[in-house]
Amino acid sequence: MYLVVAVLGVTRVLGHRHIFNLVAAAIVIFYAVAPEHFFLLHHPRQERLGLYFLLGAILYVNARQIPVNFAGLAVLSAALVAIYYAGVRQTPYNLAYATWFSYLVLYISFHPRLKLPDLGRHGDFSYGLYLYAFPVTQTLIFWLGPGNPWLILALGFVITLALAMCSWFAVEKPALALKGRLVGRQ
Repeated sequence: MYLVVAVLGVTRVLGHRHIFNLVAAAIVIFYAVAPEHFFLLHHPRQERLGLYFLLGAILYVNARQIPVNFAGLAVLSAALVAIYYAGVRQTPYNLAYATWFSYLVLYISFHPRLKLPDLGRHGDFSYGLYLYAFPVTQTLIFWLGPGNPWLILALGFVITLALAMCSWFAVEKPALALKGRLVGRQ
């Protein structure tokens, strides 16, 4: 997914909303028509992950044009329920659900009355959590076996958070402090 974003960035597609929207629409149509051949991911059963990533990019690029409010959430909710009860085949429902869920996350995140805790006040551990979660979980499954999912979840979170914090303070934060200093030097 990040490789696709890099290609879109280098080709300057991300900087041109209309061009990006055409490319994104083509990708969504391709997904709707042939999800088993969805090219953003190698494994066909994971096509929804690519869809969520793409929807995040669409919402980011079009942030100024997409109102995030209760009316939008209500319309998407009604559409999702209608599609579900109409018995529409799996791919259109997956697309509708992914759109609704992505919008719901934005609605909750940016709602003016919902005061979520500032999880970033001590540092941005998100990338470290993303980076270390899989190897930590797999290691715990190897050591403890798959029969202890709650123990693996609890231990995995604690270990992954500790690694993410170390990564933030030892690598990421110092690297970000260099941002802008190397521009122009050759």
